[in-house]
Formats: sequence, structure tokens, C-alpha cells
Amino acid sequence: GIKQFKNNFKDYITDADALARSRSEQALLKKGFGKRLSSNLASLPFLSAALDVVSVANKKNIDVKKAADVYFPLGKFLNLLWLQSMVEKLVVDNQWHVYARGGLRDDLSNHHAQLTASLLSKYKGSSESIIQAWSQDHGQKVKNVKDMMMNIKSEKQVDYPTIMVAINSLSHLVAATK
Repeated sequence: GIKQFKNNFKDYITDADALARSRSEQALLKKGFGKRLSSNLASLPFLSAALDVVSVANKKNIDVKKAADVYFPLGKFLNLLWLQSMVEKLVVDNQWHVYARGGLRDDLSNHHAQLTASLLSKYKGSSESIIQAWSQDHGQKVKNVKDMMMNIKSEKQVDYPTIMVAINSLSHLVAATK
């Protein structure tokens, strides 16, 4: 599953993510990194999802592509991929920050995978129709998380408490979706 994901992840990510990946690769090439290294480095943010996507696919007994086809659009829909990048940018001043950031990263990853698995269990069809049906079924809860994420995105600085609140709200949405 992991090898399949690594070899085909460019087919799974959204167009916006593919563009961001391509821009990152081009920037690395301009800095003098080799083609292969630039490609690998630009791909890291997406390859980190491999374990979650493959785990969901195995648990639901579906193709990795089907799991990825819901995982990435869901992440974009709820701004989870952006939130993940904000977790990675948190300042680490001491060992407790290391533990806190690692815990936030793990919680976010687990919630994203659980939500993807729940949607794949309850809804059928294309990723767009699955997310749309789920969003309609859980209207206000989904809207609250989306609105909160947009508010957080508008903040000049994102810190540990802000991300903790976002991930906690996501956990409530995951629980409501099960």
C-alpha cells in the first residue's frame, strides 16, 4: 500500500496541492538542488499522509486511491492540510514544545484519518458527493469547524492554544460523524 501511494500520490492530491508541490520543487531547483532531491523534498508533505491513507484503505478494504480520493479533498475542504502546515511551523523552545507539537500532529493526523474512514463507511459515490452529503447531514457542526478554520487562517500568528482549540473542535466533529 505505501509503495503504491508513493508511486501514485500525484494522482491523488488536489490540483491546488499539485501546483503547490510543483512550485516548491521549482524553488528548490532554483536553489541548486538536484532534480530527484527537489522532487522528493517537495513531495514530503504529501507522503506523510501515506500511513493514514493506506491504513484507512486497509481497514475499509478499499483501494488506496479511493481512500486518497476522499482524504485529500476532505483535508482541503476543512483546511486540515493548512492546519498541518501550521503545526509544523510552531516554535519549539523546549522539550515540552516538542511533545506538544508531536501530540498535536498525531491528533490531527488521527482525526483526519478517522473522519475519512467514517465518510467512506457511511457514504458512497465520488469524493465530491461524499463530502457534500456528509456536510449536509452535519451542517452546523461542519460549518462551525470551517468558520473557525477560516478565522484562524486570518490570524497573524497561530500558536499552540489556537491549534489545540482547532483540533479539539475537529475531534467533536469526528465523534458526531461516527
